[in-house]
Amino acid sequence: MNKFLEVIVTEHRDTVFGMLYSLLRDREMAEDLTQDTFVLLTRKIDEIDVSRPILPWLLTSARNLAANARRRRSLEHRIFLQGDAIEQFWERFGSVTLGVDLSERLEALRNCRENLSPQQRDTIALFYEERLPCEQIAERQKTATAAIYNRLARGRKALHTCITHKLQADA
Repeated sequence: MNKFLEVIVTEHRDTVFGMLYSLLRDREMAEDLTQDTFVLLTRKIDEIDVSRPILPWLLTSARNLAANARRRRSLEHRIFLQGDAIEQFWERFGSVTLGVDLSERLEALRNCRENLSPQQRDTIALFYEERLPCEQIAERQKTATAAIYNRLARGRKALHTCITHKLQADA
């Protein structure tokens, strides 16, 4: 079976990489996902009908991995709250709080953080304070990685709404 996999990788690696690179325009990510595609093949080889062409399966799997990676990357870029990320938060939402002193904004953030659910607070602390990746947080909290991304996104949205209301009420 190892020789079979070696032949498949040799024959199709460039095609899979080319398709991924055309989708992502990121050489490093395309290389990583090409490798991930062939790792997935080794895991699922017993489920694949080897009498049929393997390239369509490889390209579909690679496309799905790319879609997941783009979704993860998009979510990671949208989620921030602690440490130096607070500055990014204010850069993004600062127009709402023009003229408000930084200490007032930080106080609003601290108060609003207390309004989050315990799960959201814990998730946010693990992500921003301990800088754990979502996959590790999901393992710790015994939930799906997608649930962690959702929890972080909802927490950020709740903070934005709360802070906006607090600062407008104080103005």
